[in-house]
Amino acid sequence: DGVIKARAAKTANGYSVEIRVPYHTLDIIPGGSKDWGFNFCRDTRNPNQEASAANGYFNVAGNFLKVKNINIPLEKYGWETSPPTVSVKRSGSKLKVDLSVSVSNLAAQAQNALVDFVIIGDGGSATAVTPRTFNGEESVKVVSRDLELDAPGKYRCIVSISDPVTKKVYKRRTYPLTVNFSPVEITLSYNVIPLLYQSLQRCYGKFGRTHKYYAEIFSCHRCVALFNLRCLIFSRILRHAFVAVTRLAIGSHTGASFFFIFLN
Repeated sequence: DGVIKARAAKTANGYSVEIRVPYHTLDIIPGGSKDWGFNFCRDTRNPNQEASAANGYFNVAGNFLKVKNINIPLEKYGWETSPPTVSVKRSGSKLKVDLSVSVSNLAAQAQNALVDFVIIGDGGSATAVTPRTFNGEESVKVVSRDLELDAPGKYRCIVSISDPVTKKVYKRRTYPLTVNFSPVEITLSYNVIPLLYQSLQRCYGKFGRTHKYYAEIFSCHRCVALFNLRCLIFSRILRHAFVAVTRLAIGSHTGASFFFIFLN
């Protein structure tokens, strides 16, 4: 998850390749060895060929090329992140996204860091930066709220851990991210609302006093109303969850039926 730069040249004996790999793309263990092994492989399927810089198979670590005394602060690069989780809500014509990522400091000592989220996709982009102090070997859920996007869809979420002073990046991961939003909005003609109230009253009598629900009717504008139903059920008797399904037939002029599911 980073920009890997490389240059190659053809020589009389084959090829010479120079590759620059950022440390923040690697899984570095704090307190680990500073002597590392590397291997570089090339394989093709047509024709079927395989070449490795190390002698033997490409995955035999004992044959890897040795690089000794890598002089970097290993603990600074000792971070892990998890795939993000999202929750979405509508705000006017935009989407508000709450993004949560688990971040782990693998070092034994506390570290200050900036946790940087970047979301990029067809429905826009959003960024958020959260400064935080992580205790040694601590895992924390870092949450950024109300990131604004234009539309649902497929996105990329880039998570970066960097130094709060120098802004040097010590860890970066890119995750696929799907932003879904499916609001439940029902538009009713104005003359249906009295029938709806009657149906709710009948349901209330059926469930009894130990259960309660309510409905809110919003903003009647001309002959159209936005109907938002919220159901609350409280049971003082039953300990186990139950489901009561009530069907409200609104009338032939709407051509619709509504199903309300009540959970304890």
